[in-house]
Amino acid sequence: MRHGLVVLLVAVLLLTFAAAAGAQTEADKLREQVKQLQQALQDVCARLQKLEAAEAAPAVVVAAPAAPTAPKWYDKVKVGGYLQGRYEDRRQMLSNFPPGALPPSSVEGTDEFLMRRAYLGFVFTPNERTTAAFTLRHLSFASAVDIEAAYVNYKFARQWEVEFGRVYNRFGWDAWESSSRRLPLERFAGVEGYKAAGIRGLEFQGPTDHGIYVTHNPKAPCDGWEPAVHVGFINGNFLNAENNNNKTYEIDLRWARPFGQFGASWVDGRYTEGVGTPSVATTTDRQMLDLWLHTDPKPWGFQTELVDGKLFGYDVRGGYGQVARLVGDGTAYLRYETFDPTRDLDGDSLRAWKLGYAYQLDSRNELTLEFMDADRAGREVGEIGFQWQTGY
Repeated sequence: MRHGLVVLLVAVLLLTFAAAAGAQTEADKLREQVKQLQQALQDVCARLQKLEAAEAAPAVVVAAPAAPTAPKWYDKVKVGGYLQGRYEDRRQMLSNFPPGALPPSSVEGTDEFLMRRAYLGFVFTPNERTTAAFTLRHLSFASAVDIEAAYVNYKFARQWEVEFGRVYNRFGWDAWESSSRRLPLERFAGVEGYKAAGIRGLEFQGPTDHGIYVTHNPKAPCDGWEPAVHVGFINGNFLNAENNNNKTYEIDLRWARPFGQFGASWVDGRYTEGVGTPSVATTTDRQMLDLWLHTDPKPWGFQTELVDGKLFGYDVRGGYGQVARLVGDGTAYLRYETFDPTRDLDGDSLRAWKLGYAYQLDSRNELTLEFMDADRAGREVGEIGFQWQTGY
């Protein structure tokens, strides 16, 4: 009986432990399922957040490439120019005179408003090798508008180009530089002349002529000592029709260095004045050597030019020196020049001081005030000038 009770007790204990173990196993399974459900729920929430962010973000639209359009004719044309309105107060005007004689007379000084220069230029580029230029001008001593330049420039190699038509000269610096960039109101008398003093210079009728220029450009500008070389073959009669059998030759060497530019020019030809019978026309030598140097003001700048040659049948010689400095929104300058149009005669040289200030009103407008103290053959021919220049 006792053994039966022990067996029964053991059996009850075993059943109790078995039931407890089964319950523990079932609980572990439930916990594992809960964890899996929680992980699945977290994954679903993360995906929903990504979808909501994608819907809120702006859509990125990739545009199809535009079809290429042919360039219009006006895309190949550039138009520009400038005008110079001026007021001049002159001490006196020496009359024009034939070279070799002192000014025979003079008139009292005058003051006037005038349109000194007005230019309108068109530049056409039919292709990357070809440029065609056409420039209209009006000058104060002319009563009409004329064509200053009309030429084609063709680059037939990397360093070679040719220019043909009514072309600009490359002589020296003052004659070559545009009046829109020059500081003094007028060029050096040796290359352009000075009307108030009765002097004519090398380019007294303007900077253009009919002919051809061939240019060889350096491989690397401002790097090395190779110059730009210009060789010209022109009529030598400015814009007038040729009236003699002589042509004018010109060669120009121009070096560009980091500190500035310098060069040398030589022109050799003959110039014929007078129209009609040969007995009226006069042909004389037109020769000149020019040495020059130019540096931009940074803040100081310097420029000089020396000429020597023969014009209108007489030996000529002259030169100038100019110093400039940036001051405020403009540039102050001082130039001294001298030119002897007839070296065989004494007492007829021109000597002039020019003191001025060019104020840059804005990128398109410049105001210049200049005082000029000059004399020739003992007669004062200085003047005061004020100029308003506008570029367009």
